[in-house]
Amino acid sequence: DQATGERALREHKRRADLDSRLGDALRASGINAADALAVQALYATAGQSGSHRIVSALRAIEAWIREGGAR
Repeated sequence: DQATGERALREHKRRADLDSRLGDALRASGINAADALAVQALYATAGQSGSHRIVSALRAIEAWIREGGAR
């Protein structure tokens, strides 16, 4: 079905944009590689659960980075 394919493509593009923005934010934050990998793992886990959970996970990640990450 064309509508299903279009929805899947939009979702793929949205997730790719979020992935790109997360990568940009991690590079700009200056956190170390281990922390960056931990953040990406959290994000990937959240991404499997749906968009509203991604937003919650990203907020938790931001707080975690502000508090110093995995020192």
